[in-house]
Amino acid sequence: MELAPQYRPNAPSVIAEVIDGEAVIINLDTGAYFAVSGSGADVWEAIEHGVPTADLAANLAERYPGGISANGEKESFAADVTAFLVQLTEHALVVATDETPPPAPTVVPRTDIVYATPVLEVYTDMQELILLDPVHDVDAVEGWPRAAVPTE
Repeated sequence: MELAPQYRPNAPSVIAEVIDGEAVIINLDTGAYFAVSGSGADVWEAIEHGVPTADLAANLAERYPGGISANGEKESFAADVTAFLVQLTEHALVVATDETPPPAPTVVPRTDIVYATPVLEVYTDMQELILLDPVHDVDAVEGWPRAAVPTE
């Protein structure tokens, strides 16, 4: 799979929140939810801020100064990011975009944790409940409680 120059969260189908270094992501179309911590949450936040694909690995290298990846080599940051983006794309959590990225956010080095390869944890145990939630039928402009007008 060839990666796009830039990705963005697949809103409005995907909602996410990063809390205490863990990203919780919900795909409202499939009902699956996802958890990502550590470097994966860092990559997710970078995507939310419009960091181009080419800069994501460098962003991780700055974030984990002197950090060693899971296989012991700095060079695998790019491979780790690529594999993670493939997972995010396969689950329709991100989509390619050609929007002009905003100025890059300041990268704050992390010394509190050791770098680990981003891992996307997938949960489908609440899928039926999430899909039953009436928020799916909400008008995109007016929001809840106005139901969306069916399109033909």
